[in-house]
Amino acid sequence: MTFQPVTNNLRKGIVQRREIPTEELLINYGKRRDEVLNFQRALKAHQETEQFDFKPQISRKSAKIVRNRSQILDQASGRSELSRRSASKFESLYQDAVRRNERQMNIYSACVDAECTFQPDRSKTKFNKRRFSSD
Repeated sequence: MTFQPVTNNLRKGIVQRREIPTEELLINYGKRRDEVLNFQRALKAHQETEQFDFKPQISRKSAKIVRNRSQILDQASGRSELSRRSASKFESLYQDAVRRNERQMNIYSACVDAECTFQPDRSKTKFNKRRFSSD
């Protein structure tokens, strides 16, 4: 004797009419659930930021500094006004860091060249004499 569960006719019809595999149904359910959760997160974030009405007042001098900086960035990278607007903040920060490093290395090398004028004659050291005499 084997166990056979008793099911009603409605349940049997649902199982037989299912044309889409269970795996696909579960995947689609997961996708819909993720979409709903993402929408709810975006809505909550929007509602949280909507309550803030603070807008900082920028002085003319600060606005001029930002404008000059963006023009320098555009000239250095050869971008147009339209492409600058579409560029990501990450890219502009990266370019700024690269320029700062280059400028720092230029300043450092100029200081080293100006201050470190002594060049020893390494051919007259004891180390080089021993090395050449052992060959």
